[in-house]
Amino acid sequence: DKGIVLYRLVHHLKEGRAMSDLGRHEEAISLLEKATHLRAGNVEAWANLQLALLRANNLERSISIGKQALKLKPDHPYVLLHLGLAHARSGDYTSAKILIEKALDNSPNESFSHEVLHFPETRDAGITDDHN
Repeated sequence: DKGIVLYRLVHHLKEGRAMSDLGRHEEAISLLEKATHLRAGNVEAWANLQLALLRANNLERSISIGKQALKLKPDHPYVLLHLGLAHARSGDYTSAKILIEKALDNSPNESFSHEVLHFPETRDAGITDDHN
C-alpha cells in the first residue's frame, strides 16, 4: 500500500534526522538507509543519509552517497554543500571549492549562504564572503 510506504518513509526520515542531530550516528544511518530503500528516487532521503555519514566522519561513503543524490537533483544546495564539506575534510580543496561555490550559487536563501560561509571547511577551500 502506497500510504504505508509513505508513512514509513516520513517516519524513517524524521527519526533519522533526529538521531543524527543527537549524534546517534549508527541509528541515524540505519533509519536513513531504510528510507532510501523505500523510495530510491527521494533525494531528501539520500541527502539526509549523506549528512549523517558526514557527521559520523565516514567521508568516503558520504561522498559516494552525495554523488548518487546529485544524479537525482544536480543542483540540490545541501547535497552540494555536504559533498563539498566531505571533500574538504578529505583534503581535496579543489573539489570542495567547486562544490561549495555551486551550493552557494544554488542557495535557497541568504541564511543558507551566511551559514555556509562560516564553516571552517569553506575557509579551508579558499571561499570568502566576497564569493560572488
